Amino acid sequence: MTAMALLIILFALAMVVGPIMLMRPSPMQTKLANLRNLAIKAGCRVHLSRHPWDNTIGELACYSLPWPTEQLKRFQGVQLSVFKKNYRHDIHFFEFWDWQKKDEGALIHDLEWKNAFRDFLKTLPPNIHGIEINKLGCTLCLREKLQKPEAEISAEILASLQGLQGIFKRAAS
Repeated sequence: MTAMALLIILFALAMVVGPIMLMRPSPMQTKLANLRNLAIKAGCRVHLSRHPWDNTIGELACYSLPWPTEQLKRFQGVQLSVFKKNYRHDIHFFEFWDWQKKDEGALIHDLEWKNAFRDFLKTLPPNIHGIEINKLGCTLCLREKLQKPEAEISAEILASLQGLQGIFKRAAS
């Protein structure tokens, strides 16, 4: 076998194996898929979205926790969303957080609820950029940073969503 024939065989093999190797997910993609699957198994819905004001952030993963069935009627008219801006201002709802939507009736005029919601915002990690609350449930929009094991991140997201739901359940009762 000549060197030229060997090169042709190696080239043909590379042309077959190369695209197959490109279809395999990277380790980061595998970890993201694991994180999202853990959240789905815990009862969350996951979708991708964009930040409404800041195009430099890129895609945000939105983790939604539906309201318990017995709570659904309470939250039919609620439509809230706050997103982080890249600057702090007194006109914002709280520090960097400002309303994108607020069609919730008298809820935001309730000082106790406002304070509880502000306290909740203080506890959020910096990678969370948005919160949405509507008749379907509570949603956290975040940049997925995999600096911890996926199970730990999923548990933190679920705990934050449950804490957020707790604020709204207390306000609605």
